[in-house]
Amino acid sequence: MQSFVPHFPLGNEDFGATRDNSSASSAPNDDGKTQLTEDQIKILHKLMHSSQSQEIHFEPDHSYRQLPQDTKPQVAPRPRTAWLQTRVHEKPRDAESWIELISLVRVAKDHDKIVDTYEAALQAFPNTPSLQISYLMHVSESSVPTKWQTVATLLNRFLKTSPFPELWRFYISHVSAHGTVRKAYEFALNHVGHDPESGDIWSDYIHFLKTVEADIWNEGCQTDILRMAYQCAIQAPTAHANKLWQQYCEFEAAAADPQSVEKIIAAHQVVHTQACKAYGALQACVGDLFSAPTADQDLLRLPRVPIFFADEKALMSKWRQYLKWEEGNPLSYDDHARSRLYTRVQAAYRKAVVLMRFYPEVWYMAYAWTNLVANEPGLPDSKREEKKDEAMEYLKSGVHANPRSFVLNFAYAEVLEEANDLPAVHDVYQTFISALRTELEAEGSQGSPVTGTSLDDPSSQPSKFMGKADMKDDKRTQFGTAWIMYMRFARRAESSKAARDVFSKARKDNWVTWKVYEAAALMEYHCTKAADVATRIFHKAMEKFPTEEQLALQYLEFLISINDDSNARALFERVIAMFAPEKARVLWNRWMRYEYQYGTFPATQELEKRIAQVYPNGQMQVPSCV
Repeated sequence: MQSFVPHFPLGNEDFGATRDNSSASSAPNDDGKTQLTEDQIKILHKLMHSSQSQEIHFEPDHSYRQLPQDTKPQVAPRPRTAWLQTRVHEKPRDAESWIELISLVRVAKDHDKIVDTYEAALQAFPNTPSLQISYLMHVSESSVPTKWQTVATLLNRFLKTSPFPELWRFYISHVSAHGTVRKAYEFALNHVGHDPESGDIWSDYIHFLKTVEADIWNEGCQTDILRMAYQCAIQAPTAHANKLWQQYCEFEAAAADPQSVEKIIAAHQVVHTQACKAYGALQACVGDLFSAPTADQDLLRLPRVPIFFADEKALMSKWRQYLKWEEGNPLSYDDHARSRLYTRVQAAYRKAVVLMRFYPEVWYMAYAWTNLVANEPGLPDSKREEKKDEAMEYLKSGVHANPRSFVLNFAYAEVLEEANDLPAVHDVYQTFISALRTELEAEGSQGSPVTGTSLDDPSSQPSKFMGKADMKDDKRTQFGTAWIMYMRFARRAESSKAARDVFSKARKDNWVTWKVYEAAALMEYHCTKAADVATRIFHKAMEKFPTEEQLALQYLEFLISINDDSNARALFERVIAMFAPEKARVLWNRWMRYEYQYGTFPATQELEKRIAQVYPNGQMQVPSCV
């Protein structure tokens, strides 16, 4: 496939830009923080003060909050804008509040406030094309004298890494002079001409080439340019591929030597057929995954935080299929065209992490693929380092967008550990644990944590309709897993003392579960051979979680495994009376198995009598001795 080579350098002269704000939005290098930055907080504070100082009032929407009737003293309702500004400050991932806030500040027609709001929104939702286009539309329609320079600057900033055809369409519509239009089309198609949604840009470009004034190019030059455009367009797997192929055949029939027409067409039919086949496979695979272009460029489509209902799971499944489809080289590029495959897949992942910002799996897939490319044999060292940095940025940005994601935080910590950046790993785990704790505290504000609550009670097991208490228990278990992984890192990368320091911090956390104690005890035993230390940790766990029969079972298993018969027997006798028969069943079962295998005949008979008294109807199944 021939690729266009831009006929002009990429620089400020292309857009008439006067300054560069590229750091505000780039993918994947943009942090994409879900927590607002200092600059964003300043912006929102500025907006909040200005909205209260001006005579702009909106009726509060009481569907969002109900004030108690006996509130003292009576406080006047806050303007809706101020409430929304507070809301997005506290919940920066709330797409609906951002959309409403932008709508309200645009109604107020305060240009500076509108610009500040768009900038703040782009920090919460970086690289979102509908948000960028809405911002550009506002600036272009404003009465600010420097609006066109501002539009040029914003385009320079947004287009650098944008994989979205809709933003490139806006760029093309922004330019006016014919010479610039042609360069704009070629510039856009160099970046997104491979995209399944780029078919209309190819059609518009070819139409432009056909209708351009005759005095710009001579007839031969125009024919060559059209031929190159057609030959590139028919190789892109788009909905316009068949229509463009028909036009190309008609073009060659009219422009080429009649004796060579058939040969020229045959030479390109193979790649066109491959493109059509690939597009058909894509449609069958993902269907209407991508939103259809809309004429309403002010319509904001921001990524939503998923609750993982059936439709959201189906959406993730479609994206997974699409990304794997792109990785699978559907256009059958050979080794010499490997870079084209990488360009396609890279663009697909850049699009995915914007549109599916709050789906950790997408970020991890982007990291895994980019890291795989970085380890390709024969890759130049400079390119290898560039790809490794890009892979790291996917993890870093993914963690900012999904601070409570286990897969992203663990993967990020692992990469940093491999790079021997141990202080950074500590920061990752501490920030991750803090985020999980904040969520637990928010959900537990209606009631303080109960350290003895069983996470393994049959009544607390997940069901089709899991209650809030069950979900909190599940999250506490996950919270403990984070502490366990942190301890393992500290021991592995530093020392057993470092692991003990982490465990010491974990013990002071009211949200940890008994599994953290178990992990610390087993780590002491297996890594330092300190059975006495491990036993003391188990003992402390039993003091803190006296109603956890699974903890008692694991403690008993440990004592049996180290052949501490006397302490195992003492533990069994101490804890068996603490649990109701249903919860104690696992303890009776384990101790019966131990006696059958290693005890005396009288001890076995005595145990059977005790069990018969506890379970008189024969509800206790005799365990296998094998």
